[in-house]
Amino acid sequence: MDIGAYEAEPFPSLAIRLSMPGTVIVSWPDPSTGFVLQQTTSMSGHGGGWSEVTQAPVVNGANKEVTLPATGQ
Repeated sequence: MDIGAYEAEPFPSLAIRLSMPGTVIVSWPDPSTGFVLQQTTSMSGHGGGWSEVTQAPVVNGANKEVTLPATGQ
């Protein structure tokens, strides 16, 4: 019987930075597959109303990134 080791892929780390007033840039390492970027307007309550970000990421150096509006408090 042959039993192999299984190595789980680590979760990509996200970086969030203020781009200009009212926008943020979210970036993560490229390549990273099997993950979906989601957003919500409220962190309260069950489920939080999360939805997939529809904007396609662009590759910037060694990272993928999207620019999104910063809303909330």
